[in-house]
Amino acid sequence: MLSFVQSSLDIHDLAASWQDVKWAHTEDGQRFLLRWADTRVLSFLPDVLHAHNWGRIAKPLLAWFTVDRFGDLQALKMGSVSSHCSEEPVHLGPLRLEDKELASLLDAAQPDVLINMLFEQIPDVLPVGVEQAKVYSWVQKACDFASQHGIDAAGDQLALAAATCLTEGAVLADSKLTGLLCSHQPGQTSLADILTELLPVDEVSAP
Repeated sequence: MLSFVQSSLDIHDLAASWQDVKWAHTEDGQRFLLRWADTRVLSFLPDVLHAHNWGRIAKPLLAWFTVDRFGDLQALKMGSVSSHCSEEPVHLGPLRLEDKELASLLDAAQPDVLINMLFEQIPDVLPVGVEQAKVYSWVQKACDFASQHGIDAAGDQLALAAATCLTEGAVLADSKLTGLLCSHQPGQTSLADILTELLPVDEVSAP
């Protein structure tokens, strides 16, 4: 996906201004690359980063536009980023993320993580001929459902995402699902087995 920026800096100065903020450090000392060049990540950064961290990334820009999953041009929320950073020195080192920011980043990225896992492990559940943006919306709803119902295990989240794709989202609206979740005992029965009861017969019997 693409993004477009408007800046008073030339390309070399703009690149230099971003050298520090491509890295992020967490409160427990972990260091990782903050992949804001990936517009799947970039699109939610204004909402999950603290203003001063987003301000450090967006400071050199007058405007920033992304092409979203549906192919539409979207303007990122810039806010008053210049006021967040106007007195900062040129080089401040990597971004410092609080635990809350890190948790929000991980939550926001989870739908794409699950889609990648589905593609690598059980690609047959991904419908053929359906726009990727539609698949993303289904899996995002599955993640929201998992969060609301305390489904934390990675395997259970993957099973829920798979069932959601197989039913084009219908399983999440099935009135039987909540009752089945109440009877689910982690370690004794798998969520995948429970979800099988809600799938169409042809999907359950498919090889």
